[in-house]
Amino acid sequence: MPFARADYAQFEVERRAHIRRLNNGYWFCHRAHGSRARMVYGSVYAIPAAIGAVDVATFGSVLLHVRDPFLALQNALRLTRETVVVTEILWRRLAVMGRLVRPSMAFRPDIRTGQPRETWWTLTPDVIKAFIGVLGFEDSEVRYHTQTAGGRRERLFTVIGRRTHGGLEVDPCRKRS
Repeated sequence: MPFARADYAQFEVERRAHIRRLNNGYWFCHRAHGSRARMVYGSVYAIPAAIGAVDVATFGSVLLHVRDPFLALQNALRLTRETVVVTEILWRRLAVMGRLVRPSMAFRPDIRTGQPRETWWTLTPDVIKAFIGVLGFEDSEVRYHTQTAGGRRERLFTVIGRRTHGGLEVDPCRKRS
């Protein structure tokens, strides 16, 4: 989050170390399970069409951390043949409010506290369903579950969507007839 008053030098060092641990965990599991999955490093806003079509796109608590969650989904789902899986934290306050105003999302940064430093949005399951529905994944369901993170139990939701409309755009430069 680009708070104008913030000093990010130490925060950036800590975040890089955290991301390195996440990447190390991925590669450890990749080797341990003999995975053939390929990794593509880059920006969710510029996913290269050269990676080709994929069967499943997953977003594990990613969308709340990006400035434009719809664009992130659009870039990934243009390459997705069958299924999208989106898991996010279930924020109780917005979940209750979301029952009244569906679909909904809330801007998280608080200029008074300068927090949170890495979260842009609180998202409801309904807004995720609306996003992916627009992108051709209208057949969707929501599942609620609890996970342990940092010694605390967190409530999450997962939206699973299946492609119902639209085709893949693996070569955006190709002329259409």
